[in-house]
Amino acid sequence: MERDGLCSLCMRFPPFRFAPILFIFSLFLIDTEEVFLPQQRPASRFFLSTSAPFSPLRSSGVSELSSSPPSAPLVPWPSSLSASFLSSGAACRRSPFRSSAFAAAEPGDRCFGRNKENWRMRVLPSSSLCFTSVSPSSARAPVTSRCFSSLPTKALKPSVSFIRVSRFRSSSALLKPRSLPLSSARCSSLAGHSAEVDRRMPSAVSVSSSPTTPSLLRAFSCLSSLPPAMPEETPKREEAAPSVAEVAEAPVSKKAQKKAEKEAAKEAAKAAKREALEAEQRAAQAVMNKQVEDLEKDAFGYLPVIDSRMRTNREWIPVDQLRNHVGKTVWVRGRIQESRGKGSVGFLMLRERQETVQGVLDAKRGNTKDMIKWTMSLPLESVVDLQGTVVEPEVEIQSTSQKGVELLVTKIFCVSKAAQELPFQLRDAMRPEDGSEGGIRVNMDTRLDNRILDLRTPVNQAIFRIQSETLQLFREFLLSRNFVELHSPKLIGGASEGGASCFTLKYFNRDACLAQSPQLYKQMAMCADFERVFEIGPVFRAENSNTHRHLCEFTGLDLEMTFKEHYSEVLDLLDDLFKFIFKGLSERCKKEIDLFHQQHPAEPFTWIEETPRLSFEEGVQMLREAGCPNIPEDLSEFDLSTEQEKMLGRLVKEKYHTDFYMLLQYPLKVRPFYTMPDPHNKMYSNSYDFFMRNEEITSGAQRVHDADLLTQRCLECGVPPSSIQTYIDSFRLGTAPHGGAGIGLERVVMLFLGAKNIRQVSLFPRDPKRLTP
Repeated sequence: MERDGLCSLCMRFPPFRFAPILFIFSLFLIDTEEVFLPQQRPASRFFLSTSAPFSPLRSSGVSELSSSPPSAPLVPWPSSLSASFLSSGAACRRSPFRSSAFAAAEPGDRCFGRNKENWRMRVLPSSSLCFTSVSPSSARAPVTSRCFSSLPTKALKPSVSFIRVSRFRSSSALLKPRSLPLSSARCSSLAGHSAEVDRRMPSAVSVSSSPTTPSLLRAFSCLSSLPPAMPEETPKREEAAPSVAEVAEAPVSKKAQKKAEKEAAKEAAKAAKREALEAEQRAAQAVMNKQVEDLEKDAFGYLPVIDSRMRTNREWIPVDQLRNHVGKTVWVRGRIQESRGKGSVGFLMLRERQETVQGVLDAKRGNTKDMIKWTMSLPLESVVDLQGTVVEPEVEIQSTSQKGVELLVTKIFCVSKAAQELPFQLRDAMRPEDGSEGGIRVNMDTRLDNRILDLRTPVNQAIFRIQSETLQLFREFLLSRNFVELHSPKLIGGASEGGASCFTLKYFNRDACLAQSPQLYKQMAMCADFERVFEIGPVFRAENSNTHRHLCEFTGLDLEMTFKEHYSEVLDLLDDLFKFIFKGLSERCKKEIDLFHQQHPAEPFTWIEETPRLSFEEGVQMLREAGCPNIPEDLSEFDLSTEQEKMLGRLVKEKYHTDFYMLLQYPLKVRPFYTMPDPHNKMYSNSYDFFMRNEEITSGAQRVHDADLLTQRCLECGVPPSSIQTYIDSFRLGTAPHGGAGIGLERVVMLFLGAKNIRQVSLFPRDPKRLTP
């Protein structure tokens, strides 16, 4: 310390500088040359020493100088530590450097930097520090500061209390020592250390850090070769040394410094985010493991919200397959439709879609009274997971669909709790329509206002499975006959069926309509040589009809096909299509049909192989003979009313014993403009309607495929040809004769089942009075 103190004194008092510095520096060269220098030549070097605690002397401007090599020996780089140096992301404000990482694959000396000759150093394990290099190109060159860590970021801890760095030139330059000005700057290392340049001591740089931990760094040496100040004074052993100008890094601009700071901040944010995510995942996994363990231990209770964070690998058995698992313990999920309990016994009816099964809780079989009481307190319609053993009851259970099995409950957990008070009870919504059971019945408006709850009834579940099967059969049949499924626009520029029954809206700055049918586009597809097409899609009719069979929006089943000679070819295909659907529903949906008829009694739908085909005149004649009123003598503008259609249907049923028939050749004036006139009687047309249970389910006709005749028909029906000019022009390119039909899906299902109201078979019906839910 005497030597250190002397050096400090000399530096503070210039008259005494020269001799002591020469003496001390000579000692450095002699004592440390073999330890620190890989080259056999004097060189500029930095010595850093630490002691903890160390009193900061910056206020007085005194610099502590290590006048001898560090007392602690330099040790090889431990192979167990990270194999890289990490450069601090935070650079000095006035002396920036480029942030980078440097590989260190071997122990011992470490070379790093853009040029591996820039820096060479040895460090002790667990060290983290900042050091400073001075460019020799100018005596007043700015200082470049760098901070490095020898440990991974997570392992770094504050270790250095106070470091003093002093710079001396080689012996050849000691004749006139120079005082180098250092820029005031502050560096932050990865471990949180800071380095500060003291303007009052231009030749010294001090580095400090939090003194919370013992000093780990004992010595650090940075060696870099310097060119001789005067060639003639340079010893021979220094001639081969490269100059610092060749290897030193040039100072980086403030812009580069800011960029480096931003990049470092980004990397730090990414690391923090990654660490937080990993911690969150670890915590979630721990919670999941705990929940799985708790589920295995507990027998009943509320489950946390299922947010797909875990899987238990349970095997879930559908209620309708429980019969195949008698004697086994299974898991099922469903809604509590009914529950009742008394004392140590409880019963509940579990419903999954339209299937129901009875569950039994009995204290004698191991269920606790608390478990039974909790289960009976759950609101009806709550969703539960239930574990139980499948057994055969002594007597069949008539109140459930699974009459031959029941579940002996061992565990039950509530997945989603329903409200205590429901708009109506499902038992009331499931009562037979004929009133044979008495009790409260839910009316149609209440059902539709609470459609979600209403759709849970087994009958509604059955209805929409029948509807789905109808669509499946429709597709199956047509695809087997080489039809192609297409999808036409629903926003069109004018009415597609004529008349005023279309919804109008603004299409940007133009008027548009919701398509009443895909009619025009089906025919244009014929012009494009598709030959056979069908479409399943929405149809919109602005008809203010509040009847049991009308909707403002429904699902249309449309088809169009070319024929060779006569439109009866289309009738033959439609006849086969309907019979295919009827037969398929009867075979595939027998259980659903029976379930519907339990609540809504109706006669089974009937049809015969030879479907009756009546002309319009023949149908009118049957009505006249039956005494039907209000039938004029001139039929040119006459169309059947709803009541007359029902009466004719009853007459056909009595005569032909079928609920399904066709009525052909309607008067031309009551059919759309694109209908082909009857060549034998211009008052009639090549048109047809199909009927089920005395009500119309589809209309169709042979289409006009001649552009001039089509234009004439438009004028006769009051349709401006200009509004559908594209449609008319498509026939000028040549088109084969064709015909088709449009079928209402909801009507087919309603009439096949014998439902009284079309709203029963529409998921969320739209009529003139209802736009929600």
